[in-house]
Amino acid sequence: MVLRYLEATRLTRGHTSGVSALAFSAHGTYLASAGLDGKACIWDPADGRLLHVFSNTVPILALTWENSSEDTVICGLQDGNIVSLVITEQVDLLVTGFRAHSYPIECLATFNDLLASGAHQEVRVWRKTDSEWVQDAELEGPPKSSFNRLLQVVVTSLHWVIAAPRDHAVLMVTYLNHAIPVAYQFLGKCMCLIFSNFVRSLTQSDSADASISPDAEHIAISNVISGFDVYSIEPGQAICSFGHTVGEYRKVPVLFIHDGRALVGGNVQGDVHLWDVQSGRKLHSLLHQSEQCRYCRFYWLIDSRIISEDDRVLALAVQTLSLEEVMHN
Repeated sequence: MVLRYLEATRLTRGHTSGVSALAFSAHGTYLASAGLDGKACIWDPADGRLLHVFSNTVPILALTWENSSEDTVICGLQDGNIVSLVITEQVDLLVTGFRAHSYPIECLATFNDLLASGAHQEVRVWRKTDSEWVQDAELEGPPKSSFNRLLQVVVTSLHWVIAAPRDHAVLMVTYLNHAIPVAYQFLGKCMCLIFSNFVRSLTQSDSADASISPDAEHIAISNVISGFDVYSIEPGQAICSFGHTVGEYRKVPVLFIHDGRALVGGNVQGDVHLWDVQSGRKLHSLLHQSEQCRYCRFYWLIDSRIISEDDRVLALAVQTLSLEEVMHN
């Protein structure tokens, strides 16, 4: 696999503080970014135009596009509120919201009419009814052991996957200090905790971000110390590991790209690398070119979208600066 991403567009006029989240719309029409300045920006990734801006006084820590929507962004705020932004022809943005948690919301994931939100140790599932989000479930925390029973429980990522053979929706949750991803199967109006072989087999700690492969067969988990590890979801076997200097004890992003054949991850030193999952070989490193960033620490945020068979877009953001870059191969 030969990959070379080149910078296509630089988005520089949206945020006045760190960028905290990035997400492409389902078909790559828009790129949404959230900031610690309380802004959510919606961009045209093709030409870098800033199309819409939502501003408030509370930092926005998470965002996602509603299901396969091209017009609705869901934001998670530091004060525990969830805000929906709808792009309309009549007004710039139609804004609605509700109180969801008593902690800052750092994780969001949607599936059909379901929304999962994570805030500190809380994980809640919401169902959209008559254009309003109604709480459907509150999930119990991860299993305890003698190793982690006294450690803090913090949700680090949420992922909806489809489980065979009945195509049930399953929510995968990762927790800091509780490395085993916990799976909750959605059945009607209840979330049932699943303990698979995979859940029982993982014992590492310090897990942070995670990414599920498009075929839902593999999970990549970043740790806050040494890099990334890839496992098969069933039966939980280790596939490969990628050494990657993290730089600080904090959550770093990881993402499957190219149909799960490649992995991209960043660290707080400004490094972004792409690896071939099958061979474990490093394919490419993306180097930041901005002079003003040479003496700063970085935290990369990543999202990817295929906009045509031969046209793939990779978005990267620096959390500590008002800078997003869209990389195009």
